[in-house]
Amino acid sequence: MSAQNATFNFISGNVSDGVEIDAENSTFQFIAGNISGGVSLTEPSRVVINATATGLPEITVEGSAEGSDIDNLGNEELELIAEANVTVAGTINVTGVIPTERTARGSLSLSPTSAIYNNNIDMVITYTLGEGLTNGMVNITVPTGFTIADTDDLTIAGAAATVATNVNAAYNGNILTISNVDINKDQTIVLALGTQAISSSGTYDFTANATNTSKLTSNEATARFTSLLNNDADLSALAVSSGSLNPVFSSGTTNYTVNVTYDISSIDVTATLSDSNASLMINGEAATSAVAKSVTLEAAGEATVISVVVAAEDGITTKTYNLTVNRAATDTTPSATTSGITSQTLGAVGSKEVTLNVTVQNAAGDALTGYVATDFTVVIDGGSAVDFSGSPFSGFTDNSDGNYTVVYTGVADGTGYAFQL
Repeated sequence: MSAQNATFNFISGNVSDGVEIDAENSTFQFIAGNISGGVSLTEPSRVVINATATGLPEITVEGSAEGSDIDNLGNEELELIAEANVTVAGTINVTGVIPTERTARGSLSLSPTSAIYNNNIDMVITYTLGEGLTNGMVNITVPTGFTIADTDDLTIAGAAATVATNVNAAYNGNILTISNVDINKDQTIVLALGTQAISSSGTYDFTANATNTSKLTSNEATARFTSLLNNDADLSALAVSSGSLNPVFSSGTTNYTVNVTYDISSIDVTATLSDSNASLMINGEAATSAVAKSVTLEAAGEATVISVVVAAEDGITTKTYNLTVNRAATDTTPSATTSGITSQTLGAVGSKEVTLNVTVQNAAGDALTGYVATDFTVVIDGGSAVDFSGSPFSGFTDNSDGNYTVVYTGVADGTGYAFQL
């Protein structure tokens, strides 16, 4: 049999096996009498009476630190939450079972139910009544971290006011109490808290209960708000020490190209996190927000891909920015400004020999190697240009560092010559 807010009387005698009682919102008091068996209260509040050897009744409360191993039932009160089931098995001799009615539990909802912490939210709490109240009372409790204020909106069954202007409303700490409540079942009480600053992550439990005239207070209706870790994996800025990003940086754009000259062998990458609690890696190494990280580039003429990976505080969300740095090929054009004869060494007296040292560099001063004798020409005494491959030149050497040597044997003392490459 089942009922809600009802009274059940069991007269002394035998109760047959298999009787099940559904008694919502009631407190059962077992009046003094002989109860054969034990009583076990197990979550979610299922009470089973099992017939055992005749003797003093024993109550064992499982899943609770309180009420364990009560040896003598006597007039002890055993409270059951809503929708509890009492199953009777075996033979029970009692004088009666008298339930005391409890106000029906309502339901509680929140909007929003979650948000990223370190943000401000507007919290709306809605309590829907489980039964109509006549001159009743409602308590709404908010957890630490949330506050109730006089200016918060309080709407009861559609009638809007504020906590301060509702003469039946008062709050003490985190508990709002509304007295003299006359409301129908399924109508709502809505408390709109002012802007709340959520400063830490975790869960926050809100509760509400109601008390109707001549009834016990209802069991708690609960709702949970979850403050989430930040999922921001964006960069707010990204810069390089050479060249420029193409396209211009935007947090939503993840692929960039950077062009640098051939003489740039490394580049500094500076990435700034949008959320300071996120973590950063540049090219596979831990990096610090807004602090430059040096990355070695591939050889001239090659591209280097640099990854910038952001891991959000939540440990789940990630975002990767890629920079493709194109390093120009080496300039192999000899420069008249940086190239030329660097020294002359005279041979033995009368030999008319001069050992010439020639340096070949590009405009940036980089040494150029790999030239052969025929790459060089010389004009002697205003005559035609000749190369280093034959008389009057000999002993041409590439020293592999941009410096070349050659021996010139003049036809007469005082011969003039001019070189070009």
